[in-house]
Amino acid sequence: MSMQIAAGKHIQLARLPQCRKFYLQHLADVLRQCNLLSPAAIQAIINGSGRYFDARAAQQQQSSFGDEVRGLTSSHISLVPEDDLELNLRLERLNTQLSDAASTALWKTQLRFMTLLGRPDLGKNQNPIGPAGIVEGLRLFFEQAGASSLDEKLDLLDRVENTLRRELPVLYEALEQEMSRMEIEPTQAGIIRAQESVVSLPGAAGRAGSKPERAASNTAASLPDDLLTLLAQKARRSDAPEPALLDQAALENLWFRLEQMSTAPKTTKPASSSFLTDTSPRLEALIPELFAPPSAAIGSPPAALRPVSALELGIPAATSEGQTIDAVGLLFDMLFSAPELPPVLKQLFASLQVPTVKLALKDRSLFTRANHPWRRFVSVLGRCAGELGDGSGGSDGFQASLESLVHDLVKHSDHAAAFERAAQSLEQQLEARFNQRLQAAAVYLPLLRQIDRRDQAAEAISILLAQMNIGTLPAVLQSYLRQDVYRLLERTWLQEGPESTAWAARLANLDKLLWTFRPKTDGEERKALARELPGVLQVLKEDMERLQLSSDQQAQILDACFALQTRAMRPGTPEEKASETAVGSGLPVAAMIDGQLESGTLILHTRECRPPLTATPGRHAFAPGQWFQLTLAGREQNFCLCQKSPASERLLLINAPQSEAFTILSHLLAAEVAAGNIRLLGDPDLVSTLLQRALAAARQAPAKSP
Repeated sequence: MSMQIAAGKHIQLARLPQCRKFYLQHLADVLRQCNLLSPAAIQAIINGSGRYFDARAAQQQQSSFGDEVRGLTSSHISLVPEDDLELNLRLERLNTQLSDAASTALWKTQLRFMTLLGRPDLGKNQNPIGPAGIVEGLRLFFEQAGASSLDEKLDLLDRVENTLRRELPVLYEALEQEMSRMEIEPTQAGIIRAQESVVSLPGAAGRAGSKPERAASNTAASLPDDLLTLLAQKARRSDAPEPALLDQAALENLWFRLEQMSTAPKTTKPASSSFLTDTSPRLEALIPELFAPPSAAIGSPPAALRPVSALELGIPAATSEGQTIDAVGLLFDMLFSAPELPPVLKQLFASLQVPTVKLALKDRSLFTRANHPWRRFVSVLGRCAGELGDGSGGSDGFQASLESLVHDLVKHSDHAAAFERAAQSLEQQLEARFNQRLQAAAVYLPLLRQIDRRDQAAEAISILLAQMNIGTLPAVLQSYLRQDVYRLLERTWLQEGPESTAWAARLANLDKLLWTFRPKTDGEERKALARELPGVLQVLKEDMERLQLSSDQQAQILDACFALQTRAMRPGTPEEKASETAVGSGLPVAAMIDGQLESGTLILHTRECRPPLTATPGRHAFAPGQWFQLTLAGREQNFCLCQKSPASERLLLINAPQSEAFTILSHLLAAEVAAGNIRLLGDPDLVSTLLQRALAAARQAPAKSP
């Protein structure tokens, strides 16, 4: 077995000269395209790049950060003339700029050089074909060129840089494809056990763009219901002592890859079928977008909302980092599938997925701290669901401002403080927009006061009808009294007032009609009924005409009245009369009825319950600023709750772009939300909701086989 491994390593190393030759030949072609360098200058740069390649390829272990700093200081900074110092700084900046310009292509070649050199610890600054080699070649060229002014050298660097920035990614892509043709596979992440000593990345704490500082205590949380603990139990055998940790080079490479994912274009190309036949996962199969030709991304559809996973990043799920990545992925999976969030908001959240992974790798308290800045920002951003759900947020620039805010956040998202600042900024925007809606709501207050009076009338009429005990009457009479007579009573209450003679007369007529239905047990009562009946029927006829009821409706109502009044006239015991009269069908089923009030261009939509639904106190506390989605006149709209009427439990909601408003009693809104007829948007504690869903999903998922 050891002989086979040695033979395989020998075959791999035999391909190193081929890679070197391919790289240097193509680099020479790129330099010739500049049309600025003589053949001797090009050869000097190639010689310096070749020496850099050989030195990195021969290196057996990763140099420490301290060694790199000492080498940089002694060779390039200390004790040099001012012109040389400026030139060295410019060369270092060129190295950084070229690395950024070709970052994704360079990363792909680095994964294959890890395999070729047998160096899974190969850092991103140790790639034999990295731009640092070209910089070394330029240094050699300037040394051999001798006398030349600093301005001439800097001008040459500026002009050469344009060509290198354009052509280096193409060169690296071509080399990566050549290495693939040579069957040099990309390496996998190395891991160590948690109890082994680990070197933390120097200077990580407190620096923008820093990597997570490693400590031996970086293990899954101990809370029994914690998401990380649950994922750890799923990812490894129950007898495994502790989750594994990535080695330092793998951690650095993971961080580098996450930084590139934040800006690299994404495609929806499916994974290679070789994933099904490989004996171990390969990055080409797991992340085909990374190893696809650059042209594959051109014209591709937008990437689907897909949660990140440790497997797709080539990180074993049993590692501490893998558990963190999978926990973030599960959270975003719940977020992407949340029905209460509009698609445009999910797209904004999608751009925060990789920054969240980076933050979680450094600070996993975001899973457990209720006041964590990341959780605060996610919840505040979730409150924008109502602002964006109906598309109105794009008409006034709010969506564009959100996109700009998230874009800026992604640039500085390695620290929780960036999320805290973003949350404060967004809360200020939302408060300003809410204040604008309060101003828009002010013009509806006169209409709201009209409805408040109607609510007071409805309450008085409901109490009156309940006291009259009309539930034993025939259905046709119950309907007439609860709906038609209700309208007459409401009109009188609103127009004349509850203290008016018209209101008292209306109540007297209604009471007399109901009296004619009650059994008459002695002769005097029957005589009184015969005497009063013509006047009662006359008033009944006038009311039905006033209500514009059809002749058929009037006939049905009169027939029901005659039947009850005829029974009331017949002699008999009170018990017999009560038995004959109790033919009612009980209380009618409550129904929601939509209406509207108009005043000029203003439209105030209403939703009422007939008969009125009894309120349940203390169970329907809604807060100003909450958003609701409902369907009115066949159109789905979003409304923001602006205020509650001081005279009642009635709520006023505004849809400012359409100059429309909606009003409903708070207990009816609670009933409609519970029934699913109205949807509450913008969970005030979105992250807690997502964590609960993620925990439930993790518990249902099967454990990974050992």
